[in-house]
Formats: sequence, C-alpha cells, structure tokens
Amino acid sequence: MNEAGFTLVEILAAVTITAIILVSLFALLQQSFDLWRSIGVYNHWEQNFRVLEAELTRDLHNLLSSPLTTRNLFQGSDHQIKFYQLSTTGEMKEITYSFDSYQQQLIKEVTYLGSKEKERIEFFSEATIKDLEFQFYDLETEYFKSYWSQQEVREKNESEALSKQLKRYLPQAIRLKIKLTTVDLPPLLIENFSGQDYGG
Repeated sequence: MNEAGFTLVEILAAVTITAIILVSLFALLQQSFDLWRSIGVYNHWEQNFRVLEAELTRDLHNLLSSPLTTRNLFQGSDHQIKFYQLSTTGEMKEITYSFDSYQQQLIKEVTYLGSKEKERIEFFSEATIKDLEFQFYDLETEYFKSYWSQQEVREKNESEALSKQLKRYLPQAIRLKIKLTTVDLPPLLIENFSGQDYGG
C-alpha cells in the first residue's frame, strides 16, 4: 500500500499561508477596535464640549457689570476667568472657570458671597487636558489679549461718562482653546455678550 504524505516544502507553505491570513485578520480586528475607540472618544469630548459651550455662554451673557462698584467684576488670564452674577434672589455670586494644571482639568466654581456656599463642576472629567488658554478680544486694539482686568479699564477711562466706561469694561469676545492628549478641540468663541448692566 502506497501512502502519500506531505513534503516539508508543502508543510512550510501551508504554515506560511496560515500565518499571513492570521496576521491580516489581526490587523483588521485591531483597526476595527481603534476605530470603535476613536468614535467613543470623539463622542465623549463632543458632548463635553457642547456642555461647556452652553454653560460658559449662559454665564457670560448674564455676568454683572457696573461702574458703581470698586469691585473688579471681570478679570481673566490665560488659565482663568472670574466674574460675578446676581442670582434670582438678588444674591451676588462669584463664578470662576480655571484650569487645574495638577489635575489637568477645567473646573467651574460658583461661590455665593453671602453664605460662602460653593458649587463645583468638572469638564472633560474622563479626558486629560494638555493645555488650555483663554483670550480676550479688545475692540479698541482689535486683537486678542491674554489678560483682562475690568478694574484697569475703569481706571484708564475714568474721565469718560459712565455709559461709555461700561461698554469698555468687558471684552467684545472670549476665545477658549483646549488641547486634550487625544485631540485638539476647535476654538470656542463667545462674543457680543452685554451682561447685566447696573448704573450708568
């Protein structure tokens, strides 16, 4: 009885073909997994971005601005903005958006000045912020600055009428740039807010 077997060359060829197929399948699975993960990351930061945009826009459109107080009602730097609002009950509250470089998070804090009660919100809590920058558009110079102080604007323009001073107290727009470790977000631009005007 003549039993025909596989030669060494045939076995090696079969092993090589099988290995190529397995490597191709693994690469395809890896690409699918990376795509699924990137879609999940994209959806996560997009939701966070929309929440941040809505929250920051609402707050800036309702900030307090008045020439009748010596309190610095709006101030900002590259990593923080701080301003004030009146609550529905007439209580003044301080609102701060700041970048915590240690935790690498963007944090909103609301402090009610009468009671010292605090509220805290963290944005992009499941992502790591690599860098963050606030910029402030000055209508007079027509460019974005990295620093803003309502108090300095008031002192520089104190000879003007109160109504004209009030228009200069706030930047015409605020631009926020956020870089995550996984993706660079589009700049967030909030413009033409008038705030709550009192006096003047």
